[in-house]
Amino acid sequence: MGYVEKKTLMDYLRMDSHFSADEVSLLDKLIKAHKIYDNEAVMDSWALSQIEKNGLRDRFLAFCDRNNWFQVWVRNAKEGID
Repeated sequence: MGYVEKKTLMDYLRMDSHFSADEVSLLDKLIKAHKIYDNEAVMDSWALSQIEKNGLRDRFLAFCDRNNWFQVWVRNAKEGID
């Protein structure tokens, strides 16, 4: 797995007790929907830096790891690459 539509990702985030409504709103603004690939959720390097800047990196990383989303980023983060 690894692929997730942005709407599905946001729905899961809203249901997760580890994120406040303001944090979900911020993540919604930072994560884009790919227009060609069925609205797949996409994070660019700027979004990742903003997630880290706002203190959400570790919680969002754990959330993505639990749900098998953004697997390349999760693997790189675990290996200390990102």
